Amino acid sequence: LGEALGDAAYKYFRNNPAHITESRLTCLSPLIGRACWQQLRGLIAPPQPTACPDSPEAVLAWFRNEYLPYREWQERSGNQQAHDRVLELARQFAEWYLGFYPKALVASSASSYLNFFKLKRSQKDDPYVTLLVVLDGLHAADARTFLQKLQTKTGRLTERQNEVVFTAIPTVTEFAKEALLKGVPPKDSANVEYLGKIFPERKTPLSCLDSATPGEIFIWRIQEPDSTYHSRNFDEMLETEVEGELLKVADKLAEVAGQLSGQIPLRIIVTSDHGRLLASSSRHVRVPDGMKAHGRAAWGHMQRDFPASGYIIDDNC
Repeated sequence: LGEALGDAAYKYFRNNPAHITESRLTCLSPLIGRACWQQLRGLIAPPQPTACPDSPEAVLAWFRNEYLPYREWQERSGNQQAHDRVLELARQFAEWYLGFYPKALVASSASSYLNFFKLKRSQKDDPYVTLLVVLDGLHAADARTFLQKLQTKTGRLTERQNEVVFTAIPTVTEFAKEALLKGVPPKDSANVEYLGKIFPERKTPLSCLDSATPGEIFIWRIQEPDSTYHSRNFDEMLETEVEGELLKVADKLAEVAGQLSGQIPLRIIVTSDHGRLLASSSRHVRVPDGMKAHGRAAWGHMQRDFPASGYIIDDNC
């Protein structure tokens, strides 16, 4: 019924764009596919975001409620003035995060906002069996689509929490994923065991979950949607391909939930190791000597003296 209502509303607003509002668009997000939602998103300009705030709680709310809707509309509409504003806001966030991140690594009051500190190691008093599902490179817009797909596939799961968090620096899979799966910063991940038993994408954790006891953690690593973004990056049907892969993952998770014994107190956490840029881009900054590059990140040893802040801003680097 929800899909039918969503499809009817989508067709109506496509033919009557003057009637769509921000609140109606928000209500529609769980009912229609990503491609359809993005089309409607391009029909109405959200309010221009305010400046990036200076507390982690405010930044996360600002990203979800102000920046992301505006960014999605800007990317869809191609508005140049909005693009300039997005670059300005993104730079504000980057400079704020460079100051916040080192503090969050050592301060317990701030560390709870980092994804790799969110899940604690197995605890005997934990009443749940935890399945951590890690989708590679899942950004906030795709997460919204995935949740919508999952909710249509099974009635056995109840959404308890839906939030955005900060990820590791650098946002490169080999660093960010190890940190997430081990519950420590990237610099410490080489010497720490994984939080729980790991299952590859093509192996179901169902049999282990059926015999699990509360407090145990199981990790299911999924290479999507990152794999599709990389392999089909210039495909005109990229968004449709990504949505299809997310649907497959939702099917797998719904199957696990549907077949698992009702006696197992299962908690499922779906998250990602890193986010994604909502556009294509080219790297124009030269990779510094002694460093290795991947996408928009580089790491290694630099022959530079850094101030107490730990970073230097040099043009766009």
